[in-house]
Amino acid sequence: MAAKRHCFFVVILLALVGGPATLLAQTPVELQPSLKTPFTFVAYGDSRFHDPKDFEAANPPVRQALVKAIAAIHPAFITFTGDIVYNGNDVNDWKVWDSETTPFRDNHIPVYPAIGNHDLHGEKDALVNYFQRFPDLKGNRFYSVRAANMLMLVLDSALDETSGPQGDWLKAKLDTIN
Repeated sequence: MAAKRHCFFVVILLALVGGPATLLAQTPVELQPSLKTPFTFVAYGDSRFHDPKDFEAANPPVRQALVKAIAAIHPAFITFTGDIVYNGNDVNDWKVWDSETTPFRDNHIPVYPAIGNHDLHGEKDALVNYFQRFPDLKGNRFYSVRAANMLMLVLDSALDETSGPQGDWLKAKLDTIN
């Protein structure tokens, strides 16, 4: 009798960031949305939600069109690879995020972000703004999402990826994939 095999697709998201290595929580969460295969998800990054009148920091019309297009295909989830907003400590940038991503919330599309260097501008206030929008992360800057036959490991490159709490967690996760 053939052994039953489980295949897991592993995606490691690493936001390319710099800055102080600060952890808010010590035990990363594993989010587990209830999905069946096949499913579709969207990976998206460097959106830099910001004043829609500012065309130097980002391209607001393209960003807004992408949000509408993503919501229209209704993916199982969206993962952001960092730089969600232009300045993480700017509450107005987060208000633009709140406003422009209403289609994601209206369509009940979960968002799983990796924190980027722009998201960490003014780190203390930035992290408050970030975790206010993503309460399921429970203060974790690195975490995993297990969805059907996929495991996504989300890292914070402002933290050491190979040592310390994040490195230990990553090694343990990779050692136990089955």
